[in-house]
Amino acid sequence: MRVFKFFLIALTVAISAVYPARFPEVVWSRIYDGGGDDEAWDLAVDSRGNVYVTGYSISVTSDYRTVKYDEFGNMDWNKVNDHDDDYDRAFGIDLDNSGNVYVFGRITQPNPDYYCRYHVVKYDAYGSKLTSHSEGNNDEGLDIAVDQHGNIFVTGENRMPSSNSNFWTIKYDEDFNVV
Repeated sequence: MRVFKFFLIALTVAISAVYPARFPEVVWSRIYDGGGDDEAWDLAVDSRGNVYVTGYSISVTSDYRTVKYDEFGNMDWNKVNDHDDDYDRAFGIDLDNSGNVYVFGRITQPNPDYYCRYHVVKYDAYGSKLTSHSEGNNDEGLDIAVDQHGNIFVTGENRMPSSNSNFWTIKYDEDFNVV
């Protein structure tokens, strides 16, 4: 038995010397600091290696925050979507075949009923806001996907104060018409 254990240890050491453990190398790393509390919730990568990160930044209120990094980790643009509500938060991001960026989450008005709606912001690849769309009644947007035909799929939960939460999924065309 001792010979067998010795053999296993010697074999492990020999294999480790010939095939050392390889860990992925960090190519680049970035920290975003908007001066308050910043939370990233989702990211997407396009065919050129650009990285789009979304979440929200909190100072006095919270607003959607979306940042684009090029393939080398340099920040290309940084966008804030302040919908004049107090608690706006982005949770999902996706890209279409034309390079447009879709950011999805919720906008909330802090009244006694905690009224929130789901909200989509569409940017072009250069960070110019193209359009936005809000809808719902106590609906929180949690994720988004865009298919190869430009259809937009959103999902989230309905938070009615007096009942259980439910989840919902909606399919829109590129003009935000329900399909």
